[in-house]
Amino acid sequence: MTREQVAQVNEEAIMLGSDDSFGEAILGMTTDGCVVYDIDKLVVCFMKRDGIDWEDASEWVSYNCVGMYAGEFNPIYVQSPEETE
Repeated sequence: MTREQVAQVNEEAIMLGSDDSFGEAILGMTTDGCVVYDIDKLVVCFMKRDGIDWEDASEWVSYNCVGMYAGEFNPIYVQSPEETE
């Protein structure tokens, strides 16, 4: 999802970053206009962008994104269940 697509639903929605670099981690939006991010996909985005490993990216996302409160339209973060074989 792009910033433009999010703005069409809710111009006040809080998104990560100042461009669309985390768009592939967006699952969609809630009915009240909050962006929903997949935590694992977000970690991968940070790994690609910053050239860091999974552990560092995961810690950064946990502290700086999931732990953040930015207001009424704060993003929602979901963790996909781990797949088992």
